Amino acid sequence: MRKRTLAVWLICFIVCLAACTSDKEAETSGSLSALEELAEPIAEESTELSEDAGATGGADTMAGKASMDGGETSDGDGFEGKNSTDGGIGTDGKDAADGKTAEGSEGSEDAVKHEEIDYLVLVNSKNKLPDGWEEKLDLVSVENSVGDIVQVERTAYNAYLELKADLMESEGIDLDLDSAYRSVAYQQDILERFTEKYGAAYAAKTVAKPGYSEHHTGLALDLYFRLDGVEVYENEDLVLYPEVWKKIHSRLTKYGFILRYPGRTDGTVDYTYEPWHIRYVGIENAEVISATPGMTLEDYLGKK
Repeated sequence: MRKRTLAVWLICFIVCLAACTSDKEAETSGSLSALEELAEPIAEESTELSEDAGATGGADTMAGKASMDGGETSDGDGFEGKNSTDGGIGTDGKDAADGKTAEGSEGSEDAVKHEEIDYLVLVNSKNKLPDGWEEKLDLVSVENSVGDIVQVERTAYNAYLELKADLMESEGIDLDLDSAYRSVAYQQDILERFTEKYGAAYAAKTVAKPGYSEHHTGLALDLYFRLDGVEVYENEDLVLYPEVWKKIHSRLTKYGFILRYPGRTDGTVDYTYEPWHIRYVGIENAEVISATPGMTLEDYLGKK
């Protein structure tokens, strides 16, 4: 009896245990199912967020590349500045510069400009500046010792720097630029100021008509110098140093310059002797012109 009772109790215990276990498994399974149901939208939202983040990351990457590309593009345009149109002034109206600046551009575009420039271009009272010339110029802007900004065509400026270094080293002459490139509009201003200051007759003899000044080319340079720390700047003072000018003129050819107005009085050139006014034509041309004393650019080109 005891054995049967024990067996019955044992069977009941097993059945209860099985039932409890089944209920626990069902409850656990239900809980897991519920958790899975809750987790599914979260996972979907997480996936969407991940996809959005990926898209954003791609956009940032593209933006970063665009920024880098933009930086590379911006390097293509420096100076020259491109370029302001008014330069310093001088005679054909020699005076102080007007103080505007412009940086020369770097790159292949400038190389094209150099190829298009005719270093033998003739601009005088009978030959006007060629159309479109100013757009081709590659100008360098520099500040002289009196604080004026002077603009010069790049190749001519590099040649000038070599001339300047030579004279300083060999003769102790500290050369500087009073004027080089100037615009047609600024030439008009010079003419008006010289007329007011010196009179119409003097201005007509010393100042070129707007559009007919060699300074429009950027290849004509007006010089001054310092001796023993003293600046010799004004025209009336500069002409008092013929020995200094003789030393300067003797080195012009080596660097591609000529004395533009050597003092001819036969009407070949427009102006009287101007020791400060030199013109860049290139070394080979300068050698030929300088080989004949008094030869002018007009003679060399067969034009008057």
